[in-house]
Amino acid sequence: MTDDNRSKIWIRRHGWWQPPQPFTEDSGWHLWPAGQVLSRSPLSVMTPGFEYYVCDGGPSRRRALRRLVRVGSVSPRFVVTSLDDGFDQLGTFFRDQDRTLSVDGWYKDQYTRDKFRSPRNFHLLAWTFEVAETVAVPLPSTLRFAPSGWLNLERDALSPAEVG
Repeated sequence: MTDDNRSKIWIRRHGWWQPPQPFTEDSGWHLWPAGQVLSRSPLSVMTPGFEYYVCDGGPSRRRALRRLVRVGSVSPRFVVTSLDDGFDQLGTFFRDQDRTLSVDGWYKDQYTRDKFRSPRNFHLLAWTFEVAETVAVPLPSTLRFAPSGWLNLERDALSPAEVG
């Protein structure tokens, strides 16, 4: 969410709709094919202070916004050619931010492994964040996320009283 566009909100899918584990994340990353334009993602406007909501399935498996997070720092856009190259780039960025990236967090991530099955270059962007607010706002089942895992909505598509 940006100050100049308060009528829209961004939401990121988290947890593949499974009941969430305790939310301990303090950083995120996104990987996409080099040359692909991300038209349904906020990555081109993600800067420190950018806010977005995190959505998951919750204990009842009903989709809901659970957290509003505020971005702290954003990496340069890296070009990576392999799992190892991506891990090295992320590791350096997160170390510089006093954060860590676990080996399992990168190498055992199915999405990441699937991407590198084909020999091609990818863009990689990483960021740190802090949870600004914990919320519980149901997300209508008719709304669909882009393949990138992001959803951009008019603020009034959800209950205005619940989404500040």
